[in-house]
This record gives sequence, structure tokens and C-alpha cells, in this order.
Amino acid sequence: MADPAPNMAKTPTPADMVARARALAPKLRERSEECERQRSVPEATIADWLDADFHRMMLPARFGGFEMGWDTLCEAAIEWSQGCGSQGWVLMVYKDHVQKIGMCSAELQDEIWGDDPRTLVSSSFQPVGKVTPKNGGFTISGRYSFSSGIDHAKWLIVGGMMRHGAEPHPKWTYFIVPRAEAKIIDDWHVAGLAGTGSKSFVIDEAFVPPHRMITEEEANEGRGPGVTPDSAAVFRYPRKGAGVALASVPLGVAFGMLEDFKALCRDRTRRGRRVLADKATALRISETSAELESARTLAVGAARDIMETLARGGVPTQEQRLISRRNAGYAGMIAARASERIFAAAGGTAIYRSNRLQRSFRDVHAGANHIGVSWDFSATAYGEFMIGHEIPPGGW
Repeated sequence: MADPAPNMAKTPTPADMVARARALAPKLRERSEECERQRSVPEATIADWLDADFHRMMLPARFGGFEMGWDTLCEAAIEWSQGCGSQGWVLMVYKDHVQKIGMCSAELQDEIWGDDPRTLVSSSFQPVGKVTPKNGGFTISGRYSFSSGIDHAKWLIVGGMMRHGAEPHPKWTYFIVPRAEAKIIDDWHVAGLAGTGSKSFVIDEAFVPPHRMITEEEANEGRGPGVTPDSAAVFRYPRKGAGVALASVPLGVAFGMLEDFKALCRDRTRRGRRVLADKATALRISETSAELESARTLAVGAARDIMETLARGGVPTQEQRLISRRNAGYAGMIAARASERIFAAAGGTAIYRSNRLQRSFRDVHAGANHIGVSWDFSATAYGEFMIGHEIPPGGW
């Protein structure tokens, strides 16, 4: 196994990593226009992120990782995303995938990180692949979409439906394949999160040995081939309650948007101009700040509650998981509402491409529209649970 060569003299705390994320945000801000223009995260951002040891934040300890919690990821993603939504999204996704690979077999982890713990993984989770048994393993083929950060990744997680053993029904299964097996399609021309490089790709009969697989059910329940009772809590985190990390990106962008709006108001005041009705503007700032802080508390708090349960050796209850999904959807909805309020108050200057507010507005809505953040998809199950409906396994 390669020496992970840590950059820092001592192991950082979660608070240290959040502080590093906050310090990185201004660089992401400086590169935000470049990122959108090239429709992909700049190489310099990836280098800065790796140099600050963010790749180690949730990496297994045997590869030099810190094995920090999902709540730390949420907090860091909020900070990154205040600098740039697209870059914040991709950096969050890379950490999300570290956690997922950390649930997979030790053999797969060795393949990916054994020689280089800085290796990055992209994905397209939807089970659209055609799976065929072959030579003790499987081949998978299909066209996949929305693979954020694929330009810098060396491995891909892709979805397909397959039967396991004698089970009567196929299960949603994830297959991990080298990116070299995929043909990338440069089709990422979108309105929001335009710099994520979330391109499509095609795989044609890529061979996948059994150790490069994990089912959706295993991931949703916080278990997998590489998870034991002694595994770090983050690798036992139930994936279906993990949408709070996705919501952290539009939430962070909305926080950054509020700061830009406050700066705009101060600038107008310095130049002797009245900003609409001063009291009305101040009220909008106060209301937006309160909403965003509340959403942050809900999103990070849900992740922390589950992490604390896992750290005690417990299993998160169905209600905890449903609350996490509800809070993810609520945070995304609040971020979208806040962005609309700020954009409306900013006036005509906000529509210029040179104004960051228009990009932030687009990025917030793109992130909040993700199915893992959508209020309609995220909140319904909790409401049904609260009035006594039975939520079937996998339905939470």
C-alpha cells in the first residue's frame, strides 16, 4: 500500500476541516466564472482540495484517512459552496463516493486507493445498465447521465438491476468500473451548476467481478461487503438518509448569495443611493439570514443525530432516517426561497452575467431540484409516518 503522505503534522479535528473549507471558499469564488465557462471544475481547485487533505476526511484509516462523519461533510459542503456552487457540488460528491466505496469490499478499496489514496470516483446511480452473467462475474452496458466530476475521476459507480442467487426479483445494484471502460459524451450544457461537468457516458460490456458490487439495499441500511460492527460510524451511515449532504450545496450557495446582496446594499449606500425602501431591504436580509441558519441547523443536526447513534453502537431508527430526508428537502426548499427573495430585491443589475447573483440563483435551483433534495419526494414519507402509515422497507 502506498504511503498516504499526510500534508499536516497532526490529525485535524472536524472543526479544523470545516475551517479549511471556509479558507478554500475564496479561491473557489475567484474561479467560479472559469469553472462555468469550461463546464468543469478547474484542475487548480482539485489540487488545492487534495493538498488540504479533504480527500482524507472520510477515507478509511488504513489508507491514511480521518473517517470523519456525515455531519462534517455537510458543514464543509456549506462552506465550499459559498465560494462556488458547481465546485462545491463536485467536491461534496467526491466525498459522498468515498463513503460509498468505504462500504464496499476491502479488495475493491485496495484496487482504488491502495496505490493512490487521492484517487477520485464519479457516478451515475440510476439502474439503467443491462447486466449479463459472464465468467463468474458480470458485464454491464448502458448509457448513463449526470456524472458530476467525471473529468477528474478514475473510477465510476454505475447502477443496474440484477438477481442475486435464488432471489425471485432483481435488485438495484451498483457496479464499480474503471473510467477507462467508459466513453464520455460532452453534453453538459445546462442552466444551473453548469461547471460540474456532469456529463453522460456509455459503457459497453464492461466486466465486473463480484467484489466490485454493492446493492442499493445494503447501502441504504448502512451495511455492505466492507462493513463490520467495528467499522467507523461513517461507513455504517444509512445512505437513504444522506441527502442532507446534497442539500448542503444549495444551502451554502444561498448563504453566499446573501453575503453578495449585503455587499451590494452597502456599496449602494456608500455611493449615496437609497436601496429601495431601507427597512424593507433590512427585513429581507434578516428574514433570509434566519431561514438559512435554521435550515443549516436542521440539515447538519439530522446528520449529527444519526452519527451519534452510530458512534454509540446503535442503529438509526426509521424516524431518524425519515427526519433526515425531510430536513434535506426542507433545507433545499428554504435555499430556493431565499435565493428568490434576494434576486428579486437585487434589482436589474442582478441579471447581468458579470453579477454573481444570477449564477447563484441558477445554482441554488439546480441543486434543490435534485431528486435527493426535492421536498415532494423527501417529505411525504415522514408525513405518512407521523399519521400512522406503515412505511415499507426501502420506502423511507
